[in-house]
Amino acid sequence: MNFFPYGGLIEKLIFANKDKQEVKQIKKFLYLVSIQLDKIEDKKLDKNFLNSEEAYILFKRILEKVRLESRETKIHLFKNFLLKSMLSEEFAPRNDIDKEYILSKIETLDVEQFAILKWYFDNNFLESRQLGSEYGHRKKLELAQLSRYYKEFENDLMVYGLLEDVSAGRMGSGMHYYVPSSLGKVVYNFIKYDDI
Repeated sequence: MNFFPYGGLIEKLIFANKDKQEVKQIKKFLYLVSIQLDKIEDKKLDKNFLNSEEAYILFKRILEKVRLESRETKIHLFKNFLLKSMLSEEFAPRNDIDKEYILSKIETLDVEQFAILKWYFDNNFLESRQLGSEYGHRKKLELAQLSRYYKEFENDLMVYGLLEDVSAGRMGSGMHYYVPSSLGKVVYNFIKYDDI
């Protein structure tokens, strides 16, 4: 566990905690992080950040969340966030959005909400001009398969600032038309699944 400069914190969180499942969660998370971290070129790392109090606090917050998290997707979002937080802005652009703010969005997101946000990216519905006639049909069909509450989740994503309502001029359909907001694009690209 020498891959991150906070070995004492890790030891404290793991061994002070008597719950074997939580210990297992933390170890599994650290293993996943270490596999990806070994693949990252040293020149991509933000060494100033890694040696900062901000990094320590973010790492501690993430471990606290992971130890109580049972959903694999959410654990991967935290892993991706942590890894991308270690990279310099050049390799993990945040457009000057604070890492703490991005983490707060991840903490707020439910797995189904993330799946809906991901659907917009997977289907290239990123700009209002890309919302053709198939948008409504595919949205009803595919998002309903993700969750029967997809309309409410889309509304939540809009409230969180991750989706933007572009329904204006499309009256009569009874459907809301959304695209990822500028913030939604930054957050998604910062936490999406990829081999960093």
